[in-house]
Amino acid sequence: RVARFEGGTAEGLEAEMARSKQNLVEARTRGLPPGLEGVTRVVEGINRKEGTGFALIFCETEEDLLKADQALNDMTPSEAAGRRVSAGMYEVMIDHDLS
Repeated sequence: RVARFEGGTAEGLEAEMARSKQNLVEARTRGLPPGLEGVTRVVEGINRKEGTGFALIFCETEEDLLKADQALNDMTPSEAAGRRVSAGMYEVMIDHDLS
């Protein structure tokens, strides 16, 4: 699942990333929130200058992806982090590490 965000502030995006990172660290011991149990990987990025960001959410099965999509659609980012302008689901066709 790929979601894009626009209209954030640099400070708001930083705060959202810090909150997200803390939630992921805590999820190692307490588990992920309901609906997100099937998420296997999270990649997030921001462009402070443009006030934009993205979130990539990976799952092993389509069923887990659909559950995660619904759970994430029910969440609202903080206003300072911007608004979700798009979200779509994709099948990973290539994942190649060139390092």
